[in-house]
Amino acid sequence: MRRTALFVTVLVLVLAVALSACSQTVTNVPELRESVTVDYDTATAEYGDVLSVISYDAYVCATLEDVYFEKETGTLGEVYVGLGDRVEAGDTLAVLDCTAYDAAIENAQSAYNTRNSTLKSDVRKAEINVELAQLDLNAARESGDEQAIAAAELEVERLENEVTQIEEMGALELGKLQQDIADAKSELDGTVLTAPCSGEVVLLNVTTAGTRVTSETAILRIADDSRMVVQYDGSESISNSDLEQKRITAIVGGGEYKLDPVLYEQAEYTRMLLAGERPPVRFTFAEPVEAVPGDFTEVLIYNSEARGVLRIPVNALYTAESGVTYVYIVDGEQKIYTEVSVGVRSESFIEITSGLEEGDVVFVKQ
Repeated sequence: MRRTALFVTVLVLVLAVALSACSQTVTNVPELRESVTVDYDTATAEYGDVLSVISYDAYVCATLEDVYFEKETGTLGEVYVGLGDRVEAGDTLAVLDCTAYDAAIENAQSAYNTRNSTLKSDVRKAEINVELAQLDLNAARESGDEQAIAAAELEVERLENEVTQIEEMGALELGKLQQDIADAKSELDGTVLTAPCSGEVVLLNVTTAGTRVTSETAILRIADDSRMVVQYDGSESISNSDLEQKRITAIVGGGEYKLDPVLYEQAEYTRMLLAGERPPVRFTFAEPVEAVPGDFTEVLIYNSEARGVLRIPVNALYTAESGVTYVYIVDGEQKIYTEVSVGVRSESFIEITSGLEEGDVVFVKQ
């Protein structure tokens, strides 16, 4: 009797294992089973926007304009502004020491004046000689001596040519002296530093008279508050490739404004890195905006956008190991496995390109 009971027990276990194995080989669709006592969330497939956006905390500041002398090299003469001064575009900010240049101009002008005076004297003397020779010619004609007349005519012609030669040579000399004056004056080019924009002087690099400066020496820096920019100094790295071909905006005062990135040239970017500087990321406003330096803002970089598309919450989507994406449509007490195709994904929503219709209710993972 015990053997019979033991045999029946073993047989039941074998049949249970066999049935379990058979069930596993037949089922291919993942099932989602919930206890009738467990609540779960649902969401409705609806049309809306799916935006993949990265945000960065930044601030508004004035455009900083470094100001340089145009002259290649020189000695600083005087600086007319101080730190914190307000300047207007075109104001004179500083000058180079022009003592040597002024002396060269004065010498060139003096040489021109002297030669111009002597030229007039030389021409007048030559003209007097022509007048005297003309008198001799008249006297020879009165005498009727043909030989004397011919000689006198040749002398008048020679002296007239001499006047012309003196005038032409003098004109050439005066022209060269005028060029010397122009060259001397050209040395003054770039010796006056003027404000390229209106704004506040926020940095003075060189203020001591007699300091040697070059065209690569920034004398001072102006904050141009008529050209506001957005600057990001955070720890996260933003490269040119992160900014190219992207829509970028800033939230300022409750409004959203389009930004244009200020991209670094690779050589400049590398130079700043090698110098131990962290290149700030700057953006210019593509449209007028009411903002003041110091305003905090949020920069939004749109990696991808889908407007007016069918969407569901991201936690309603499942992904199989094969890469197939699917959802569970809730129909009464049933949860129906449904494969879907997806598009743009954000932190909250994902675009459904096929497999669902507007109004479909889907299961949402908790």
